[in-house]
Amino acid sequence: MLSRERIRELLTYPGRDVLSLYLDVDPTRPENARANPAYRVWAKTALRDLVRSFADILPKDEHKELEERVERLIEHVELLRPTGRTYVLFQGRDWEEECSCQARLRENFVHYGTPAVVPLLWLLEEYARAGIVLVDHQQARFLTVQLGLTESVEEEFLYIDTSEFPEYDVRSTPILEAHGARVVKGSFSDVFDRRVDAHVERFWRDVAERLERFVAHEDPVFVLLGGEERARSFLLDVLHPKTREKILAEGLSIGVGAPERDILLAAKPVLERAEREHEYRLVEQTLEQLHKNGRADAGRENVLNAVRLGRAHTVLAAWPITGNIRVCPTCGTYFDAELTQLAACPYCGTALMERSFATSLLREAYLHDTEVELVTGRAAERLAPYGGVAATLRYA
Repeated sequence: MLSRERIRELLTYPGRDVLSLYLDVDPTRPENARANPAYRVWAKTALRDLVRSFADILPKDEHKELEERVERLIEHVELLRPTGRTYVLFQGRDWEEECSCQARLRENFVHYGTPAVVPLLWLLEEYARAGIVLVDHQQARFLTVQLGLTESVEEEFLYIDTSEFPEYDVRSTPILEAHGARVVKGSFSDVFDRRVDAHVERFWRDVAERLERFVAHEDPVFVLLGGEERARSFLLDVLHPKTREKILAEGLSIGVGAPERDILLAAKPVLERAEREHEYRLVEQTLEQLHKNGRADAGRENVLNAVRLGRAHTVLAAWPITGNIRVCPTCGTYFDAELTQLAACPYCGTALMERSFATSLLREAYLHDTEVELVTGRAAERLAPYGGVAATLRYA
């Protein structure tokens, strides 16, 4: 997957000659399992339609160059052997960047002009980084999940060397006389079990410490804790409250030794529900601040200018992001294209230019290190009266 730095470079790329291609190459789809898979058919048709759409726009030499590039790209797609569910390519005149991921694309997409990075950012946001920790009485597994792909980070095992234990006769101890009564003491097997339990608890405490470090280093949005219920309960009791906040209330009922594919299938619906609930809480908290203390703002024009000036901390935007925004190319101020009929900037008099709101928002956010949370469902509905966007501010 492309690094954050490379995405930033694509967002600020000055040229308007980039072919952007997103393909759903999921091999589990019947239409992609044929000899001539559906994504190849779509790509060939869409790319050639794209060339025709620029016939009256580009100069003849540029149009000819685009046609040749598209034919080479079609040949590339013909030879493509997918390694994931989604294939993404950005191709300039003398460079290209491609990647695959396991996240499922909503729809195929092709574009010519500035790099179309927005669908990629949606994939990154929709499949936020999560952690999965599975623990039982002798093993712990630490995994990360992003873009629908699990990655094993660490595994811990507990080996108990019983040879160091004193020798016990596991039978009941001899019968003793106590004030004339016959008493049978417990079996030494109970002592043996208690020693084993003590080792297991020490192992779980070690796992808890490693879990603290895992959360600090990997910085997952959520951590899904599964395995034995007793182990899970013990960890929740001893974890630091800040770490415990990231642990999902819903556990994962799957064995520690399960294959990664089975772990992902079991975790996916739990993580998706957690993401929707997380989005809704963020929106509610932001709107509360908007009406209470001024540490939030809403509306396309207000939010985009807050991001541009470095005032915005986190932007919440309803997906899909649609519509345009007007911007002054001189002073950089944004104006809502749907609310104003301004033709020139009221501050400097420069003629305004119309831009994609989605591209402008995500570009400014990346340039000013502002977090963006794309929301759907109930959370998106709550943002609808505010133009589909709100933001928490670093200062009022």
